Amino acid sequence: NMDAVIEKNPNLTRAEELFKRFTENEELNRYEAKVKYERDMRYLESCIREQIRNEGVKEGFSAGEERGISLGAKKAKLETAKVLKSAGVSLNLIIDSTGLTPEEIEKL
Repeated sequence: NMDAVIEKNPNLTRAEELFKRFTENEELNRYEAKVKYERDMRYLESCIREQIRNEGVKEGFSAGEERGISLGAKKAKLETAKVLKSAGVSLNLIIDSTGLTPEEIEKL
């Protein structure tokens, strides 16, 4: 029986007394509950911050990728227009072929 084992060992008796004192102490229980609540809230906050940061990184990457594609397409159009212009192709045909404005083509 557990009570007999506890009675024979003074350390276990002392441990049982401390356990009862702390578990029966309502003020201590409230304090522990408050500490657990605050710890849990800090953890929840950190999880939310990390999730928001991860979503921001994804959005930033996606926006950067779109911008890179757009800039690359623009560069390709400018290079095509430059080749066409140096080949003596008419301005109107270059505009129709690339979608660039006359001002953009004339700067080449």
